[in-house]
This record gives sequence, C-alpha cells and structure tokens, in this order.
Amino acid sequence: MTTSRITVVPVSSRASGRPSLGLAPLLLVSAMLACAPSVAAVPRNPIAPPKGRVGPEVAVARGMELARAGDCKAVLALLDPLVAGHAGAGTPSRFSAQLLRLPCLAGAGRGAEIAPVLAELKETAPTNPLVQGFEVFADADAGRFAEAADAMGAIADERSKALALMPGSLWQALAQKLTVSGDTVRRDRVSLALALADYDPPDQPELAEALAADAVGALLDKQAVDDARQLLDRVSRPNLLWDMALERRYSALWPDIEARLGPQAGLAIDQFARTALDSYAATPADPQAILDAARAFAFLGRFDDVPSVAGATAIGPRMSEDQVGTVLIDADALAASGARDKALDRLRPFMKVDFKTNPEAAGALISLAEMLDQAGRYDEELAVAQAGVAQPDFLSPFGLAWLRRNQVCALTGLGRAAEAKAAGDALKAVTADNPAAAIEGLLCAGRDDEAAAIAVATLATPDGPDRLADQFQPDGALPPHPVSRLRGLWARLLLRPDVKAAFDRVARILPKPYWPSATPRALPAPPASDPAAGTSTT
Repeated sequence: MTTSRITVVPVSSRASGRPSLGLAPLLLVSAMLACAPSVAAVPRNPIAPPKGRVGPEVAVARGMELARAGDCKAVLALLDPLVAGHAGAGTPSRFSAQLLRLPCLAGAGRGAEIAPVLAELKETAPTNPLVQGFEVFADADAGRFAEAADAMGAIADERSKALALMPGSLWQALAQKLTVSGDTVRRDRVSLALALADYDPPDQPELAEALAADAVGALLDKQAVDDARQLLDRVSRPNLLWDMALERRYSALWPDIEARLGPQAGLAIDQFARTALDSYAATPADPQAILDAARAFAFLGRFDDVPSVAGATAIGPRMSEDQVGTVLIDADALAASGARDKALDRLRPFMKVDFKTNPEAAGALISLAEMLDQAGRYDEELAVAQAGVAQPDFLSPFGLAWLRRNQVCALTGLGRAAEAKAAGDALKAVTADNPAAAIEGLLCAGRDDEAAAIAVATLATPDGPDRLADQFQPDGALPPHPVSRLRGLWARLLLRPDVKAAFDRVARILPKPYWPSATPRALPAPPASDPAAGTSTT
C-alpha cells in the first residue's frame, strides 16, 4: 500500500483514488436515524413540558418521518418554528427538534447555524452519542480534520455508543487527510484507540484488521511488544501481513508475522480464501462477498478463476466501491494471465462513465492508465490521465497524483519532452500529496536524481516506509503478477547507493520464502477441525 493501512483499502494492485471527504446532509440523517429510538430521550434532567401540550411531541414525531424520507426542506419548515428564539428551552422536544434540524442545515445553505445548535445540544447532553457523533461530522465537514479525529478518538476511549454511528469511510478519509498533512502521530493515536475499542464498521469490512495492523505498529513504537503481539492475532488478511513484513517498524514481530504468512504465504492465503469462498457460496449476490471471492482467487494465483465470480459485475451507473473493486481485480487477473487486451477492454468503459452519478468509478482511471502504460499505448494513456485530471472533484489529491504521473509517463513515451518536463515539474510541486506518484513520474522522465532525493527524504519520515516500501518490491513479490514497466523503474532506483541505504534502514525486500507461489495454489481444504476435513476440494 502507499499510505497508512487505514487510509486505503486497496481495490487494485497499486493504486487507489479516494474521493475527497465531503459529508452530505443525508449522511448525517442516516447516522441519526441509526439510533432513532433514542432521539428524544437525551437530556439527563429534562424540564417536563406543561401538561396537555402535545403539539411539540407530535411535530417531532412528524419530523422524524420526514427525516427518514430524506426531506430536509420539510423537516426545517416544520421544526424551525418549534425552536425559534428560546422556545421550549430545556425540554426534550426542543432537544429532539434541534437534533433533527442539525444535519439539514448545511444542505439548506445555513451552515452558520450549525455551530450554535451543536453548542446548545452539547450543553444539554454532552455525552449523548448522537451529539458526540454530530460533532465529528461537523468538524470534518468544516475541514477541521485534526479536531474531528480527536473527537473520534475520545469517543473510542470512552467506549461511547456514538462509535457505532461513525462510518468507516469517515475515518478512512480523516486518516488520509492526517497522512497527507504529516500528522501521523495523531493518526496513529486515534487508530490505536479505535482498535482497542473494537471498532468494526459494517461499511468497511477490512477496516478492523487494518486498524489492528496500524495499532500493532503504534504499540511497537512504544516498545509494548507483548501488547502488540496480542493485537497481531486480529490480523489475518495476506495483504496486511505482507505490508507489515516489509517495514522495520514491525521487525520485533517479523517471526510472528512470517509464521502467520507461512511458506509462500500459503497459510494466510488459504485461510482468507477458505473464508471468502465460503461466504460467496452462501451469499453469491452480495457485492462484498463477490469482491472477496475475486481477491481470494487472485491471492491463490488462480487468475483464470477470477472471471467466474467477477466477470458478471458490469460497469454502469451508481456502482458501489465493492463493485468497482471487483472489476479492477478482474482486469488485473486478466493481465496477470497474459490477456492484456481483454484486461484493457474490461476497463475502457470507465472512460464513458458519468462520475457525477458514479463517483466511486473515478479511481478506476488510475488502473486503466497504468495498464495502458504497460502496453505502450501512450496516446490513450495520456487521454485517460487528462480526462481524470480534468475532473478533480471526484478524486482525492492522492488519486489525482497517480494520473499526473501518467501524464508525465505518457508524454515522455510520446517524445514530447518539453511538455513532459512541465508536467513533471507540476507533479513534483505536489509531492506531499503522493510521494510514490511523484517519484514514479520523475523516473519515467529520466529525472532519477530528483526522484532519488524525494525517495531518500520520504523514507526518512515516520510514515515514509508505509508510503514507499511496497513500491520497491520486485515483480512476483506481491500478487497479482502482471509484469510492470513502472515497477521496474523502482528496481532501477534501488540500485543507487543513497536510495538503497535509506531503504534498508526502514524496510526490506520481502524474503522470497513468503512470496506467493508463481503457480496456482490448490483450492484450500476445510480446516483440520472440520469433520469433513480430508475431503479434497481441488
């Protein structure tokens, strides 16, 4: 991976294009309605409303129905009069009305009212889970990422019920913002708090393990090796174990990590594949089950089997992140099996997608552009990269940097040296967004000295190994196995003594005994404890 494990849940072999963090009012409504039964029962010592007055309670109940229907305009029209001035001060009805109004204010262009409403709610019920949750959302939506992360960490420390309202995508976006800004100490502190609180959001099934992996690193930084070893038991996904096996931050546990991987990473791969394929067999229409089944076949090196589960996932409007990921794995598997033209045909429809209605699909342009580069189709690679860069609202700065890299590589491949120089200078200027992309673009342009300087400087930072260690891995060290011209550039860079010394201080090339098998693995047999164990599934 190219950033902290918690910031990118990879859907392709090397790149991810997370959308910028932006929280729509209806996301806040959804979070609120997840705990709808407790909306009114929040002040610890509420002032009882006068007897016989049921109007406010009826209005709040109606407001709840409108919120469920996503009609924020009607919510505000109904409840604004209920809270005008200090009407109903101290009553449960006012509290509930304000809570219902809060997520709708931003969408109505009334963002200035959010802070005073939230302050009122916090004064009335500071430990109410919905209030705590809204504070995180409000800080994040206003660009106060450090404050949002701290609030989320406090929720985790308190084991507040508000943690159940926090979608994994929220923390993923916050963690990426902290990574890019260099605030890795705060990111790791909150990651540890979330892991210890058993944070396991349903919208990001991999996040709990990714958090555990980062928490292991945070504990090792504190020399808490025994505690870190206990958390390591939560990590079983092969890609996370491979990541940890690369970075010297985890060197105290490398024997434990290697034992969990097993020869050719077979123990971890078989465990993941057995679970994923069983889940797929039970729920073959579930997008997450399809995605994990495709990953399982890719980890097993059974690339010809990937289309059997991923091939039916179509590129169309309103794709989920899981569906986009499935298509990317399908294309990677086709390329790995030598069918590059079919892989490109699988991805080209993404160029016709309207990202306004299908924002999750934007990141797929990164994989398409990289595959076109490998094929030497620089004209088309340039067109894809330019199309993506021209729509910056749908990619994070991290994702955009990959496409800017492709601009440099394509222009260089086309012999347009002056344009490649300008594009390389522009990419270098935003190195902090994605150092790996900046390095790779400069390497494409033959600017090895500049690329080396960025690599050495990045590897010297606390987060440098996490950003770059996997990029230096040779073909075959990590799955899937399509040969990559771009990855070969990193091998050239590692031949430089200055880069090699910087890399060796903080990372290593994965030892060959833990590389995935170059030949397909058999389908995993049932666990030894299973009564049916011994029955071949191959």
